[in-house]
Amino acid sequence: MANGLFWAFLIVFIGGFLTSLTPCAFPVILISMPALMKKEGSKKYKFSVSLTYVLGIATMYASLGIFAALSGSAIGTLMQNPWVIGGFILFFTAMALSSLGAFILQVPSGLTTKMTGASEGSGYFKAYISGLFLGVIAAPCVGPVLAGVLAYIAQTRNVMLGFLLLTSFAFGMGVLILVIGTFSPKWKSGSWMEKVNTVFGILLFFASFYFLKDVLPVVNTPFNMLYELVGFNTLIFTLISFGVILVGYFIGPFKFEEMFMIEPIEKLRKLIGALVISVGLFMIAGVFLFFKTETKFHWEKPNLAMIKDDTNFKNLGIPKSLVEKAVKEQKGIMIDFSGQGCAACDELKRHTFSDEDVAKHIKENFVPIYLYYTDSDEDEEVYTRMDDAFKVAYQWPTVIFIDKAGRLRTDLTLKGFEKAEKFLKRMKKVQ
Repeated sequence: MANGLFWAFLIVFIGGFLTSLTPCAFPVILISMPALMKKEGSKKYKFSVSLTYVLGIATMYASLGIFAALSGSAIGTLMQNPWVIGGFILFFTAMALSSLGAFILQVPSGLTTKMTGASEGSGYFKAYISGLFLGVIAAPCVGPVLAGVLAYIAQTRNVMLGFLLLTSFAFGMGVLILVIGTFSPKWKSGSWMEKVNTVFGILLFFASFYFLKDVLPVVNTPFNMLYELVGFNTLIFTLISFGVILVGYFIGPFKFEEMFMIEPIEKLRKLIGALVISVGLFMIAGVFLFFKTETKFHWEKPNLAMIKDDTNFKNLGIPKSLVEKAVKEQKGIMIDFSGQGCAACDELKRHTFSDEDVAKHIKENFVPIYLYYTDSDEDEEVYTRMDDAFKVAYQWPTVIFIDKAGRLRTDLTLKGFEKAEKFLKRMKKVQ
């Protein structure tokens, strides 16, 4: 999503469509759609009723998107708490096991009955209410996908973007509704849905790994070592990753249905196969997003020892020793504010700071300072003070420039990801 709005909307739309195929949503759609339609209704009428159904879903999810954008700072702060991230990991892992058939997780039957009962009868109002209810009934399957989207919206704090992204998600779910409602094909659930669930289980395990890397950075260590071993060659590492995915596929996670219906050895094969494929996906994501790359210049990383007895730190917002270094070397200062769970921060380091021309310009003209917030006690002493001094408000990534004369160039402050060419032009404006 950090690559641009097009990808954000495409990913969210596809995510919405895939969730409509899960057992939490697909059977409800099959049951409720015929009850809403008049048998003698034209295709135009059926389409309009189906669209009203989708608008009901969109109302619920768009409201969540707006809420996430408005409470962005609160959600953003929570997302940096290791206990909260740990909760996400447990949640995704549980949902992965549920998707693979280890156990059944669903809304209580009594509540489901009441909500589906509200959709009985034909008409636009009933269709709209059914859409609202589908958003709740499908929660066990939609929740994991939705959580990632809401976290992204919370980072942007853009109300309109929150509204539009979640509306896109709803219309992704609505593709199936529009087709079934308008053309009334006689689709039935079957073994193919178990394969869809297995795919979701793999993606949910991948999500667990993605969040785990922020709580336990050691998770990245073996992959960073392998990446360094192949000389930071992205192509070779990607081919190895695809090899891991193939190994996982041939172990056989798609050969079996629900885990509680098969033999212990088959359960183990299904679980191991899903885990191996998710590791392969994690490797592909990591090599493009968050595994370490060659360091092309030295980052200064302020710590408690650096600010000890530094009476000017609170007012300056920068350790005195680094200010003195900049003055001595006749350089400006560049400060990169970053933090856990920030995909755009990883993109900036991987695609911008690693660029040869950008790295050379930084080495020759700046004392680069790197701040990474992890909610630790040391961060409270160092990071929080610098965040307050420069009014960053935990919006990541934020890159701040101070010129050789000691002037803060607020006109050149960068918030978000920027490609190397544009970033280089931005730096050259700092005199």
